[in-house]
Amino acid sequence: MAGFLVERYWPGVTAADVDAVARRLTELGDDDATFVASTLIPADEVVFFEFRADDEAAVRELARRAQLRCDRLVSAERHPHAF
Repeated sequence: MAGFLVERYWPGVTAADVDAVARRLTELGDDDATFVASTLIPADEVVFFEFRADDEAAVRELARRAQLRCDRLVSAERHPHAF
């Protein structure tokens, strides 16, 4: 599985909005695509949703089922840092 990041420009977004989408993504995830985490940037009205998936199509399908619009979808890698 690979990592993917969905960017959503979302004017007026609230933490409750993000939580609702995150719940749907978690419930609807499957072996092809799973939701990992979200990051809300209120000042920019942007939310990033992180996924692990077989491919971009699997992320798009999960997002569609969860009613998450994808303004941008990119391949992404998570790197742990030791300090």
